[in-house]
Amino acid sequence: MNFKNLFLVLTSILVFSCSSDGDNDLEMAVEYDSTAKISEIDIEATNISVTVEAKSTENLAIGLRRKGESEFKEFSIFQLIDGLSPAQEYEVTILVRGQDSLLFPIRSIATKPFDYLFNLNSETSLEYVNSALSFKHEGTIGYYEEGLINFNEKDNYNLLLVDKSDDSRKIPLTYEIKDNKINFEMPNDLVPEEPYSLFKSFLLAYQIGDSEIGYIEQFQNGRNPLVFVIQNPTPQINEISSISTVSCQSNIAYEIIVRGHFMNNFRDNLPYYYESSTLFMTDVETGKEIILVQDNNSSCISYKRFFAKESITLSGIGLSSIHSASQLTIKYLKTDGEVVFTSGRKYKMKVTFSNTATDFFETNEIEFVLP
Repeated sequence: MNFKNLFLVLTSILVFSCSSDGDNDLEMAVEYDSTAKISEIDIEATNISVTVEAKSTENLAIGLRRKGESEFKEFSIFQLIDGLSPAQEYEVTILVRGQDSLLFPIRSIATKPFDYLFNLNSETSLEYVNSALSFKHEGTIGYYEEGLINFNEKDNYNLLLVDKSDDSRKIPLTYEIKDNKINFEMPNDLVPEEPYSLFKSFLLAYQIGDSEIGYIEQFQNGRNPLVFVIQNPTPQINEISSISTVSCQSNIAYEIIVRGHFMNNFRDNLPYYYESSTLFMTDVETGKEIILVQDNNSSCISYKRFFAKESITLSGIGLSSIHSASQLTIKYLKTDGEVVFTSGRKYKMKVTFSNTATDFFETNEIEFVLP
């Protein structure tokens, strides 16, 4: 190779190298906020809105692609991205304009299978849907996009109940959708036995594949998540509120007031009306038992249940439709010839409730000492 040819080869390598370095310098020269992050994604069945937290959004854009695709479509930061398919997995990221490389994390999301539920077959307010263990719910699914009907009757997504007080607790729902109608039954183990809770609140959620969990809305509630209040059917004695002696027909009787959560005794509150109730008091030492049936009363021996004004309600949501009685009042003679109520002796108490449908519930057992 002569000197002239060698010079041309070296010159070509130098020009190529300079050009390549120049391109990299141009790409690296794009200014953007590297601390930017996606702070929130508002997801509906057919659109999403992405909120970016950044000092500056200059040269930033939103990238969206269906899961499995290789290329991101670019959208402006403040754009409502519509025309999406319900129950579809997507990936979202922040793009830097002028950069081919992906410089921000990718988030997996899924559009809602439907936007909201309405016409539910249980008491519904602006804040919650009343429910109970094993309750069979029926409702209608809806979309914010007019004219969209249920696109998919296949079970390609999961519906879940997420505990409002512990979002790590997720319970799958078995459901059926047909002609925009949905049916599902509340599991019978939603409210734990220990510690006792009068109710638990759950959000209705969905998940498709490995995407983030999303929440279904209640249409009447300004697009807030749909909350089911699951009432605990098990009655509970909380405390012996007071024990006193009263005069009754020249005899001495004890009057015991018990506080707790007890089955409804209002006839107009069907189907939660429990007309029959029996109270059991047992002398711990002797084992002798006193059995009192509600409303089978005399002037000096009686057992009644009452609604009390200070009854604990469902965290401000309203009175429990199952446990609308909060006070039991027992009157029993100090002695009736067989069982003697004796000062300083220990007794235990429990109460049962039943109805004509043969439903039966029993409280916890509580011990107390007669003063």
